[in-house]
Amino acid sequence: MADAGFDEKWKPELTSPEWKEAVTFYVNMMKKYGPPGGSSNGHNENRALFATGKCAMWIDATVAAGYLANPRSPR
Repeated sequence: MADAGFDEKWKPELTSPEWKEAVTFYVNMMKKYGPPGGSSNGHNENRALFATGKCAMWIDATVAAGYLANPRSPR
């Protein structure tokens, strides 16, 4: 079963009904509520949207939170 998205040998398993449902939910949310062209936004575009209140949620694997949480940091 593909609960975690990977099998015991770390081979991706992204075809389970649960994964399909999650991805469909995400894509539908981006289409309905995301910015135009959101799938091509990079770090700087998303940082600017978030810092100006035009993005309610930003999932990122960088240290962006440090910039955004520091009131002395340029946005």
